[in-house]
Amino acid sequence: MERSDEFTDPSRIGRREWFGISFVVVCALMAFVIWWPSESFRESVKLRDVIDSLAKRRPSDMEPGQWKIAVWWTSNLDGNSLTYRADASSIRSLREQLERRLEGDVNMVTIEWIWDSYADLCPSGKRYQRFRQQMLDEIAAEGMR
Repeated sequence: MERSDEFTDPSRIGRREWFGISFVVVCALMAFVIWWPSESFRESVKLRDVIDSLAKRRPSDMEPGQWKIAVWWTSNLDGNSLTYRADASSIRSLREQLERRLEGDVNMVTIEWIWDSYADLCPSGKRYQRFRQQMLDEIAAEGMR
């Protein structure tokens, strides 16, 4: 007499196997969610790269320390306002507009335009405007050194 149970019948999958399979599937899905960045995230990284490129484009009417402060605060504006808080098409549109602006001269008007754009782009960008005056004060103080 043959006995058919989960240990001898290859067509039956036991609880332990189902648990193992389920565990692997859940881990794979989590890895996909964690490691596969969203389109918004990818666009925000591209925009961050454009903002960071400003560091190499110091205008002649600003001291290196002043420009460094302006770019640093603007990069912080991006990091604290944008990530996961705006849709991909809005981020892409802002990046494309900024890239077009960067074809010309770069100066504090460019920085101010970026700050204004973030205020319009997302609520956290609007809230971050409270640091704009601090940035401007630090730039002014650096110019007096």
